[in-house]
Amino acid sequence: MELKTENIEGDVIAQTAPDLSRAVNNAVEKIRREQTRKLPKYTYPYHVLTATMLQKYSHYGIDFSVKRGECEFISALDVQRESKKTIFGGGLLLSERMAAERMAAERMAAERMAEERENAIVWELSERERAIIAGLK
Repeated sequence: MELKTENIEGDVIAQTAPDLSRAVNNAVEKIRREQTRKLPKYTYPYHVLTATMLQKYSHYGIDFSVKRGECEFISALDVQRESKKTIFGGGLLLSERMAAERMAAERMAAERMAEERENAIVWELSERERAIIAGLK
């Protein structure tokens, strides 16, 4: 691929460089593939609780706690062991009651995530800015 090396000329204030962008993106992707491993994403049954899940609940302001006797520490599910996989950082195997609580916490987190998106601030252009745009060539 040959890159255009022309300088911005005249009254040009900003300009794209698609060839350069493509070359940089391709190089970055090549380096990323060589240097980083793609970690798999796992979905667990409601009877499994991980630290990542607790962090998500905290982020959305959801109180969730598990007491001794309602859980058992596990490093992997039996089906994961067959594939030589584990739960990163370990996890807790939850009782039926706590699994139902976790299901409710997941629903609440999903609702709050949706609310967060709905309540996002959307910036609009002012009349003055629209007038400036209308006057541009």
